[in-house]
Amino acid sequence: MTDIDTLLRAADPAAGVPDYSDAECRHILVRAIAPTTPPKRHAGWRIGAVASAMVMVTAVGVSNLVGTGATARADQILTEAAINAVDPPATADQYWKMTGTGDYGTGEVCGESFTETRYLAVDGNRPSWYVESYDTAPGCPPLGEDRMWTLPKSPNAMVDSWRWPSPAFLASLPRDVEQLRSRLYADAEGVAASSTDAGVFVLIDYALTYGAPPADLRSAMFEVLKDVPGISVADEMVVDGREVALFTLEGGEVTEMLMIDPEAGQLVGFQGVQSERKVTYERLVVDTVPEEVRDAADVLDCEVGFDDTINPAGDLICR
Repeated sequence: MTDIDTLLRAADPAAGVPDYSDAECRHILVRAIAPTTPPKRHAGWRIGAVASAMVMVTAVGVSNLVGTGATARADQILTEAAINAVDPPATADQYWKMTGTGDYGTGEVCGESFTETRYLAVDGNRPSWYVESYDTAPGCPPLGEDRMWTLPKSPNAMVDSWRWPSPAFLASLPRDVEQLRSRLYADAEGVAASSTDAGVFVLIDYALTYGAPPADLRSAMFEVLKDVPGISVADEMVVDGREVALFTLEGGEVTEMLMIDPEAGQLVGFQGVQSERKVTYERLVVDTVPEEVRDAADVLDCEVGFDDTINPAGDLICR
């Protein structure tokens, strides 16, 4: 005799349809939150609203579809970034290789380009390694000297800091959006910014730029940004083949704009509000630090600390 479960399965017209993949689910969610007629057409973000998929968005708990602080376009892109945030597979014994390349222009004559590569232990229990190189225009004062360096302590052995966030510090931060918002606004009180809103913007900038926040934390940070008053999209462009958006605070409260790739759910750089400097980042997972870096790196007598004359959010203090 056929049992009730078999009968139900036989009656289900979609019984033979395979489950959605994670990528397909993210695509449906992104389409659901996009406006029917976006204020600015962009080739990579031509996504229309799907009314039936909105039910799915509600069911899986995507909240704050329209933030109280962000403009409509900023809200849309940040929501897309929050949905799309994923991490490549990484094991505790591997390293995040984070390469920043940029230009610091000081006018038509003087300018400088640089590359900085950081090797950050995935588990945070081994010291980080840094490689810096600079290319200065003739006759201009150099921004820095080429060097390789490391620190005597691992990130997890240092004090908690937004400016130099360790994996242990990032793991301790709440993933609940309301709790993370409360934590950020509390910590922003001590940041030298024009307002606590600007302070929150700066702290998120630090964490995304100088650390490797996991996908769930990045998603929560993007959700918090949506509710910061004055968040807006200053520009949209293609950088290194990626379609990115530049985020700023209206009213001139910050000096840098966050460059976010919504398709990757990742911060991929920043740009000065006067376009005087631009830095882009690439993140990869690697197995080891190159032997030539280990052999040539200087061990600096520095560790993370707090000094109001440097940065109240924590910075490297060297002896």
